[in-house]
Amino acid sequence: MISKDALIAWLDIQGLLTADVELDVHDCFDAALRAAQAVPRRAPGRSLPWPLRRGGAFLDACRHLDALGARGGLETAEAVVALHILRATDKTLHQEISRLERRLRGGRPLPGALPATARDYLATTAENFTTLVAG
Repeated sequence: MISKDALIAWLDIQGLLTADVELDVHDCFDAALRAAQAVPRRAPGRSLPWPLRRGGAFLDACRHLDALGARGGLETAEAVVALHILRATDKTLHQEISRLERRLRGGRPLPGALPATARDYLATTAENFTTLVAG
């Protein structure tokens, strides 16, 4: 899927790499990779505008990771790293997450009832953008 070094390089290029994220990648990579590989992939296709989409690839992946965590098989940091892996390897997922991040930066509310993994992931990336801007 992707190597640890390639993921770190990708995160750095995307402006998502912080010391905490890099530490999480080193600590959680193997478990996160297994979790990312267990997430069912959606059929390729164009993503729909936010209001028309019921869940999208990102929310589906987060629900799956939440279910793994509920069974005790995945920690929060591992789920976040798994989403980084999925984002780096899935163009549709990357686009959906980027859309959500733009909503956050624009001060627009996110849809209610997000899965816990989605909230954790978006909080991490929003923190990175705040750090970059306030920097």
